[in-house]
Amino acid sequence: FNKYLMLYSAKTSDHVFFESFYTRNLFLSKYGLNEKKTSVLQIGRDEYFEPDPKKENKKYSDLLNKRYILSVSHLYPYKNIEILIHAFGQLKDVVAEHNLILAGSTQNNKYFKELLSLVQYYGLQDQVFFVGNLEPSDLKQFYSSCDALIFTSPFENFAYTLVEAMSCGAPIISTNTTAMPETCQNAAVYFDPYSVEDLLSQIELVLSNCKVRNELIKNSLARAGTMETYLAINIKTNEILQNVIK
Repeated sequence: FNKYLMLYSAKTSDHVFFESFYTRNLFLSKYGLNEKKTSVLQIGRDEYFEPDPKKENKKYSDLLNKRYILSVSHLYPYKNIEILIHAFGQLKDVVAEHNLILAGSTQNNKYFKELLSLVQYYGLQDQVFFVGNLEPSDLKQFYSSCDALIFTSPFENFAYTLVEAMSCGAPIISTNTTAMPETCQNAAVYFDPYSVEDLLSQIELVLSNCKVRNELIKNSLARAGTMETYLAINIKTNEILQNVIK
């Protein structure tokens, strides 16, 4: 029902905003939408997020002061977080000095229990931490100090988590599907979201190669710097709406 409502709305609207070129191209090629009545506006960059590696954090100091891999995602089944736990569990020698921090609210209790079972299966209870929703100040520090931010979702119109992470200089390992390559460009190494082996090799590459990791950090900050702020996107949105009204 939602799909048909979305398509009908797109075809009958005077103007359609898309969050990514990937999504617009999908509507143009698959559903014959008129390109002249479309715009791509990529949400915008929150200027609050910037590198903050101070680690002056009483609540999470134990986690921030140890090497870790980070995932930031609400716990929905489609987010594909289990592939990260599988990879982490199979890389015990490589990640022996690392924790895995999973930040995000529990949206599906059944799925959350499945993830906990995987953690127990690999014997990772002392290395995997579900920290729930983080305050922006905490999240900024986790982004800034991680050895890798791993993004596992196969389907996104535009992944704002990746923009936050790049703004803080996180080295990123991302899925190679939908809008993720468009979002990060050269600020990430990519993997097939359905291949544990592919993710394994990318984690091993980033954790074991300081040159690659430092290059990703540099590219993340550079890519974030090219993205427009909330204010700029708001101004552009208003200009388009004014033209449509006229």
